[in-house]
Amino acid sequence: MLAALGAAGAASATAPPHADLNPLFAAEWWLRGHTTVTDWMGGESPSDGIDAIGAWPTSSGEGVVVAVIDSGLDTKTPALYGRLIPGRDFLTGRRLTGDPLGHGTHVSTIIAGRPEHSNGIFGVAPDAQILPLRVGTARGHVIDSAAAAALTYAARDPRVRVINMSWGKDYTPVVARALAAVAAKGSILLVSSAGNDAEELWSTRLLPQSFDSPNEITVASTNYFDMLSFFSNFGTHVEVAAPGERILSAFPGGTLLIADGTSMATPMVSGIAALLFSRYPQANAMQVKQAIVAGCTPLPDLAGRVGCGGIVNAPAALRALARMLGAPQP
Repeated sequence: MLAALGAAGAASATAPPHADLNPLFAAEWWLRGHTTVTDWMGGESPSDGIDAIGAWPTSSGEGVVVAVIDSGLDTKTPALYGRLIPGRDFLTGRRLTGDPLGHGTHVSTIIAGRPEHSNGIFGVAPDAQILPLRVGTARGHVIDSAAAAALTYAARDPRVRVINMSWGKDYTPVVARALAAVAAKGSILLVSSAGNDAEELWSTRLLPQSFDSPNEITVASTNYFDMLSFFSNFGTHVEVAAPGERILSAFPGGTLLIADGTSMATPMVSGIAALLFSRYPQANAMQVKQAIVAGCTPLPDLAGRVGCGGIVNAPAALRALARMLGAPQP
């Protein structure tokens, strides 16, 4: 009996309270599953989100920490109240106090937002926690030594199961070594953005995109109409896709911002990984990656352009991981 109970995390989870009363909730189209919408020509078009809503009765990310290596975070963001672990600024060597660019705040809220007063943005894994680690300047440049130090710092924290990296930079040995050291642990899934150059990545030397590992997954972007985003990189190194256009999320100063980019698609996958690790904490990073890939919803426009040929789906990934582990289906 004890072994059976230990085979999974929380036996059940609940959807965020009164989410349907939140005036912004309807705008978060990426949280729903499949539907049909009216396209630009007035016809009907399929539209797929990641169906986080469908996964919430099974898992909401409780007990999982996602390290967000980015531009920092506005620690006063209302939707992240109670979701934050004290972070670190690897440019100053001090405790993290803010986010001069706003990028990290936007990304973190997509992962774990949970408004307390029926306003603000709900994240994919609203009961997960965020460890914010600043490595980028106010102009968006990622510093090699800071990125390597942040990766090492996150890997040393036993609570961290997912690392979100919504950035790219030219290959440097120091960052490559740090990525390899994290991947070697086997317990942490590295989640990388594909980039926004509309290119096939077969010859890229960008990191972390070109870092291939069973414990790393790279994410392309889709739009509202199940198409690869016009800006999204694709092909070699890119395993999955997630929504990355017209994504509404928090921004510093208690404001909101609609943004486009594979930077927005990547935290969708990090959030799904948090849902899987929460439900099945005994899973390793490779198994979680395989389940996310196996659970993709096939889309015609992504065939041959993304490894799984489709968009990630949270309930399907949970079911795939349960099968892999020999656990009861959620």
